[in-house]
Amino acid sequence: MGILYKSIILFYFSGTGNTKILANIYSKELRGKGCNVKIYAIEDLLKGKNKIQTKSFDILGLGYPIHAFNAPRIVFDFIKTLPISNDMPCFIFKCPGDSFIKAGSTSMIRNSLRKSGYLVFHEDLIIMPANVFVRYGDELSKELYEVAKRKIKRFANEILAGKEKLQDNGFGLRLITWIISWMESNGSHLFGKHLKVSDSCNRCTICTKICPTSNIYIQRDRIKFGWKCILCMRCIYKCPNNSIFPRFLKFFILKEGYDIDRLIKNVKIKENYLFEKKDGFTKRLYHYVNDLD
Repeated sequence: MGILYKSIILFYFSGTGNTKILANIYSKELRGKGCNVKIYAIEDLLKGKNKIQTKSFDILGLGYPIHAFNAPRIVFDFIKTLPISNDMPCFIFKCPGDSFIKAGSTSMIRNSLRKSGYLVFHEDLIIMPANVFVRYGDELSKELYEVAKRKIKRFANEILAGKEKLQDNGFGLRLITWIISWMESNGSHLFGKHLKVSDSCNRCTICTKICPTSNIYIQRDRIKFGWKCILCMRCIYKCPNNSIFPRFLKFFILKEGYDIDRLIKNVKIKENYLFEKKDGFTKRLYHYVNDLD
């Protein structure tokens, strides 16, 4: 495969670290093939820490986690700030905790990018450990990370060769995505507004600094939450004293917390999880790991 693109600008949003890890793997693979890659966190750009410049690049990349079969609201907000382009090629990668119904439609992201002149030609789905509802075992989590590295190596070659690979977005998938995403987007406001802080909070202000939407602030020496939550879970899992918890939907949170960096760096965890072709989640993982989709 020949290389069509040499200069790449890559944007990503990551709540608890999964998509950031994938973005860095993409960057490493693309740089290893001689490409100039600039990588930016979406929240930094929205907060004005960097200016967005895309004209000097050949191609744009965009990575995001899956929230209720769709990209988080912050990703759509970011796309609106992109400078208008003239049909700049674009690749996207989405990061779900499960491939159920393709982790949702990509049509809304595609359409949003198209309005600003960015044409998506390549889409990737890369499963990483879930950070809500069900905790994946350490071996499975480590295995998914290793599989991600293997897949991204292949995806990088496809992207640089200009290979078109687009997900099928039928009407049913688009409708399900729209409904579930609408419910999640509105529910996230309520979830965030009703977060609570326990007496173990020492006002370290870490949560106020790391919130991607600046939804957390201090008022009268107390931690307060606004209406801009996007359910990224960062404040809950990054709190050093485990002081933040939801008033509602407590089952949503992993009691053990979530720290993907710790799992990856733990050399004692062996990525030898055995996938068996059974039903449901296990069957989907079997197909995903063995590239049978």
